[in-house]
Amino acid sequence: MLKRGDSSNSYRLFNMADPNVPLVSILLHRTLGDQKPDREGDKPFHVYINKGELLVEIPLKEQIPREDGTPAHNYSMYYDPYVTMYDSGENLSPLHGAELDYLEAIEAASVRAQEYLKPNKLDWIMDLRHGDKVYFKMENGDGVLLFLQGKVRYYGPIPKHRGVMFGIEIMDKKHKGKGTTDGSPRFQCGHNNAVYVSMDKIIKK
Repeated sequence: MLKRGDSSNSYRLFNMADPNVPLVSILLHRTLGDQKPDREGDKPFHVYINKGELLVEIPLKEQIPREDGTPAHNYSMYYDPYVTMYDSGENLSPLHGAELDYLEAIEAASVRAQEYLKPNKLDWIMDLRHGDKVYFKMENGDGVLLFLQGKVRYYGPIPKHRGVMFGIEIMDKKHKGKGTTDGSPRFQCGHNNAVYVSMDKIIKK
């Protein structure tokens, strides 16, 4: 099970009842926070925390009073507990159930925020099952963005990626064999006839 700062590929989908897993929220507005310095004795320095970053609440007993009298920082970044911020809750939206598993697969925070804010996107993405046909985005060898039809062959963890990734077999005859994988290690299809993508690359079903 993934904990804060853990980049392993353990799977947590539909197992959010565990009290040891902190409630994670997504930041909806760029906010000023603090970065803990590398050297002991140095003061924290200000950093911006971008919209779409994932944060967890700092337990009350671990919150450190601030010298300038402003409220103690009560949130830290999910993957970097040394970056902290204060928020009353107005700029954060808690993630529930499996939402975190799907959103954390998206690497860019700005894209993660866009996907989260799209009406009903998470709902239908989380309803996708094996065999469902979808339209997805893929770049060809020349960097041209293509919009293709595919079939969901797998959804879940894969090595070196966080969260839920989708294994999609390319259905467009013109582009068969122009993907990046044969589905290994999660399924099998023709040579380079599939891709693994995060939810932001899936357009519609």
